[in-house]
Amino acid sequence: MPLRVFRKVAKFAIIFFVFQTISISIPLKANAANKVWSTTTPLDVYNRPDLPTQYDILRVEVGLYDNDLDLVHFWIQFKNPLLPSQFNDGRDSWAGILIDSNGDDKEDFRVSTYSYTYSKNFGQNAFAGKWDGASRCNAVSWMDLEENSPYLGFKVSQKCLGFSNKFKVMGYSDYSANDNSSFDYAPDAFATIDLGDYYNPKPKVTTPVPFSSNSIGKQLSNYSNPPENLSNLVSELRDSVVTIECIVGETGGTGTGWAASVQMPEGRTSQTYLITNYHVISDCIYRGTVDVILNNKTKVVGTLAAWDPDNDLAGIYISTKLNPMTWQGVTPLQGGWAGVLGSPKGLPGVLTTGIVSSVDTNNVWITFTAPINPGNSGGPVFDSTGRVMAIATAKARDSEGFGIGNGVPLLCEVVIRCGQGQSGWSGVSAKISNDFPRKLQSIDLSTNLTTVNSAVRKTLAISFTPTIVGDITVRTTSGLIPELKSETPLICQVNSGTVNILSTGTCTIRADQSGSADYSPAPTARIFIGIYFTKILKTQVIQTDVVQDVFLSDKEVAIRIYATSNLEVQAKSDDYNTCSIFRDRTTYNEYVIILNDVGVCGINLSQVGNSDYSPAPDKYLSFEILPAEKKTITCFKGKIKKKVTAVNPKCPVGFKRK
Repeated sequence: MPLRVFRKVAKFAIIFFVFQTISISIPLKANAANKVWSTTTPLDVYNRPDLPTQYDILRVEVGLYDNDLDLVHFWIQFKNPLLPSQFNDGRDSWAGILIDSNGDDKEDFRVSTYSYTYSKNFGQNAFAGKWDGASRCNAVSWMDLEENSPYLGFKVSQKCLGFSNKFKVMGYSDYSANDNSSFDYAPDAFATIDLGDYYNPKPKVTTPVPFSSNSIGKQLSNYSNPPENLSNLVSELRDSVVTIECIVGETGGTGTGWAASVQMPEGRTSQTYLITNYHVISDCIYRGTVDVILNNKTKVVGTLAAWDPDNDLAGIYISTKLNPMTWQGVTPLQGGWAGVLGSPKGLPGVLTTGIVSSVDTNNVWITFTAPINPGNSGGPVFDSTGRVMAIATAKARDSEGFGIGNGVPLLCEVVIRCGQGQSGWSGVSAKISNDFPRKLQSIDLSTNLTTVNSAVRKTLAISFTPTIVGDITVRTTSGLIPELKSETPLICQVNSGTVNILSTGTCTIRADQSGSADYSPAPTARIFIGIYFTKILKTQVIQTDVVQDVFLSDKEVAIRIYATSNLEVQAKSDDYNTCSIFRDRTTYNEYVIILNDVGVCGINLSQVGNSDYSPAPDKYLSFEILPAEKKTITCFKGKIKKKVTAVNPKCPVGFKRK
């Protein structure tokens, strides 16, 4: 059936079918005129010597206004302000736009002045058509004399002239049409104009869009059954569905939107994020806002956050809090129950029901039998749990019960930043946002070491698990394995589970965890360990033979004195009058104590150590030197016997010891 639809809807209509579809939004009419697109040609760089300055033109501007996007506006910028009768001076003076429609740098169409006198800023009829006068179209030219403006304007229907979105233009002015002089071109060569810059909009995000949430629809054993209580379900969902109104000049209309369950980006004060079709809001892109009519009839302003013409989707922020609808869950099943809420014919909150008649997981759309009409565009197509499966987008022309819904995974392309496993339909992949707010994690990097003597320790053990004890322990709250590295590689280096100590200084170990699909990167953790070098000397002790008390008559005592390090022991007598000690150089570690007098012989023993051994504990050796013991011997001379008693008894002369 014939329906009046948006001017640009056909460009973005669903093309999944070979038969024709129509959009389902309602056109409205209002008055407005805003320039939504314009471009200028290069400046003119050459003038003829005979050109009057009043006819010197500089360049051409081309633009579009929102109240009628078919009317192409041209402005010729003159060097001087225009005069009312500048093109009605009796010399057939004229000016106009020369259009090259096929790119051969030759004039195909012309829009030019008639011999009229202009007044204030009122328009005059203008010529538009083939340069030879054929195929004429209605056109208007005007001056803004009240503002003393140097611009001469024209507007003409693109469709009427029949040139494409890409064409070439050149401005022209002529002081006298009947001579071959006193004329000017601007620019000096045809300049290319591409209206496709406006007519072929690209996906765009004007402000950070929200992230998908963890809200998942209930799983059912039988999706074909209708809701247990449809009235209660609709009562829960009704306030989440709104009417979107976009009126721009003579174009615009109404559609439907619904509040999506999302995570708002950091710093965003908006309370609700609405989803609708791109073709519902396309005429309002230039101004960035639409009117949103809530279920309670309240009208609020909606800010356009993002749009995706390729998938006919858009996102809108509003400051009013609405209950969000869940849109993630299982892939829709053919034959499953389906409901649609929307504003057909501008009547809000209308419910229709049916079934899911087909599912295409490759192109991500469904068809459904619930009736939809103009005004339903952008509304939710939901299952018996109230979870949104698709966005009502179009219907097959001249058919009822043949609605077309774009699947919610398409929201992840531009309109919502989706996380891993949050595509909208389970088992159907979707674009994953690189900046999705993953779960936070932290690193616990610790050690009980503040300093380490590298003379003792050359390596430090790293523990990554609670069951293993290490000099350095590292854990993450996510359970992900962190990466450790040294920030001071000349002092220490990390090799797998070990820190190798190389030199003295501060060893700085850092731990990083780059995150995963579920976790964001962890903040870097660091520990600092002072590395010094102090050689640990070996210990030694002095060992000696045991010396009992001796008699002075013994004269000397041989004794073994040594250090466990095998280093030479220094020995010194307390009193050389009593005894003295010397090392026997002929026998290793042998010393000789000379007994000089009766008394206590005290010997101080020491070993000062060296680069490998620490000094030995001093040792003191003492013993008593007793008076010489007298002995008695028997001496004979013939039959004469004589006893001699002395320390060193000797037989008298002539006597012999028996």
